[in-house]
Amino acid sequence: MKSLIIFNPAAGPRRNWEALTKAAFALEKGGWKVEVVETESSDEVYKLAKEAASSGYDAVIAAGGDGTVNGVVNGIVGTETALGVLPLGTGNVWARQLGLTSANLFLGLPDAAKAAEILLESSTVKVDVGLANGRHFLLWCGIGIDALVTEEIESHPAVKRRLGPTAFVAAGVITAITFLGTKTIFQFDGKTIRRRIILAIVSNIRLYGGMIKIAPYARLNDGLLDLCIFKGYRFPHLLHHVYSVFSGRHLSDPSIEMKQVSKLTVRTARPFSIQVDGEPIGKTPVQIEVKPQALKALIPPTCPPELFSRGIQHIPQI
Repeated sequence: MKSLIIFNPAAGPRRNWEALTKAAFALEKGGWKVEVVETESSDEVYKLAKEAASSGYDAVIAAGGDGTVNGVVNGIVGTETALGVLPLGTGNVWARQLGLTSANLFLGLPDAAKAAEILLESSTVKVDVGLANGRHFLLWCGIGIDALVTEEIESHPAVKRRLGPTAFVAAGVITAITFLGTKTIFQFDGKTIRRRIILAIVSNIRLYGGMIKIAPYARLNDGLLDLCIFKGYRFPHLLHHVYSVFSGRHLSDPSIEMKQVSKLTVRTARPFSIQVDGEPIGKTPVQIEVKPQALKALIPPTCPPELFSRGIQHIPQI
């Protein structure tokens, strides 16, 4: 397996270089041919991944957080090069969804070397990706308060690196107190619905934020995205939603709607922020669609089988 590791040292704890070295050694010991490049630029992550795909690499491994994963995805989507990941970021949601790490989000650090050993046993599988205003996403597209919090955090990278997931909690509380919902129009499958919302999440996976099953019926190869609409206007509504989600009651909560869509247009009465995979991409309106099985990904044996419909269509590793 000829692979390129794209390492983002700014994505997580300062000890990441040591963890990366151990992970790369584990891959080489397993017979993979490994090259490592370092960058802190999201644009360069995309360019490096795209160049690797053009040069015939079997896999590009994102060694960083979900933003690094997103950059790699956008560089290799639609090619024969597969996505791999080493959990060296803040949230590591894709790695958590695949079972590559179960470290406590706030107290533990993922074992990147162990994740590399698991990655060696992976199969190459085609998975869906989303597309939001021209930007591909693997995890989700958030519209509303979570995207505004993401903008705030990404504008203070040193704070994010020092506090990790706690930075998102703190920024979320501060933002939520004054945040107001807005009238929103959703158009999908020939239907139009109007709601006043605080947040909408269009998800390709089940996990959100590393620990919440926001879309428990999402699958990675069903050609659909799961839309979760959080209705309301002010802080009390948001508190209700937080309780509902953490208690697992959001699927039966009348103030939260779940839909499955293949194409979606979202327009808001006032501009709402948008994020994909934890990366800010602008303001509404937004056009979203699924690209069925457009990405090859390294799926380890730890991945829950229910994430795939019709079984996992394995492609042998080279």
